[in-house]
Amino acid sequence: MSIEKNKYQQIVPIGALDIEAYQFKDNCDITHVIIPNSVVSIGRGAFENCKKLVVVFFEEGSQLKHIDEGVFYGCVNLKNINIPNSVTSIGGEAFSECSSLVSIAIPEGVSRIEHLAFNRCSGLESISIPSSVISIDHGAFSECSSLVSVTIPEGVCSIGPLAFNGCLGMKSISLPNSITSIAVGAFNACMNLTNITIPEKVSVIKGLVFSYCSKLESITIPKSVTSIERWTFQGCRNLASVIFEKGSQLKLIATRAFNGCENLKNITIPASVTNIGYNVFDVSGVTQIKYEGTVEAFNNAVEHGKWNEGSNIKRVICSDGEIIL
Repeated sequence: MSIEKNKYQQIVPIGALDIEAYQFKDNCDITHVIIPNSVVSIGRGAFENCKKLVVVFFEEGSQLKHIDEGVFYGCVNLKNINIPNSVTSIGGEAFSECSSLVSIAIPEGVSRIEHLAFNRCSGLESISIPSSVISIDHGAFSECSSLVSVTIPEGVCSIGPLAFNGCLGMKSISLPNSITSIAVGAFNACMNLTNITIPEKVSVIKGLVFSYCSKLESITIPKSVTSIERWTFQGCRNLASVIFEKGSQLKLIATRAFNGCENLKNITIPASVTNIGYNVFDVSGVTQIKYEGTVEAFNNAVEHGKWNEGSNIKRVICSDGEIIL
């Protein structure tokens, strides 16, 4: 990032090692800031709510290691920042509500994108996630409504609750096979998401993970998945195809898992399923189920008797007969 030094304010003394917590909080005179390369850490909320801050420039050779929680929280006009390659940790809410930030590159060496780090960065269109990252935490990119596509690198193991919740513009996301855990509501209300592949090491699809992904048309459930939790695909009104991989280990389809899937007409449930929850297909388009197990096994799986409430299902075809409803 090239700069015109005469525009910048040297508010941090040359040679300073730290910027203290809340040091410049609510300062509306700051617009363009140079951070000396001597600075090692920036404390919690140091530039919080600096509403007129537009550019932050870190000098070449920066020794910065840590950006603490909420450092740039609410800097609504921040457009450019060059995070130094020396940085190894970015705290929770560090850039939360920086609504003018369009793109950002997270340095190689950062291992976690912490909770709400880029929450409500509504102008953010692109993000570069390095291969050093292993965890994307709670709400890290929640409500980044301009984010269109994201590639998550191999090595990331977990995606936290609501990590990409409400990313309304997101059309595609690439998930690596290293992922073993996708938490509650991770992709909730990604209304333009049309395609996603669940990594083969995921064993549980948590509740609300894909709820209200209203343009999602098809999904393949890996054979490793043992549980589809409550409301997982609720409101996916264009979901027309659900395919379970051969050799599925699925045991549980929980309450309202496919609630409101209006375009889903038929579904084949693996014989491995032993528990089908309440109102699984209510307000959906499903009229017929194929169950790969026996009539007895199906009746045992739905023994509580309320699995079919609110649905249009007329019959269940099992391996040894039919159930007419």
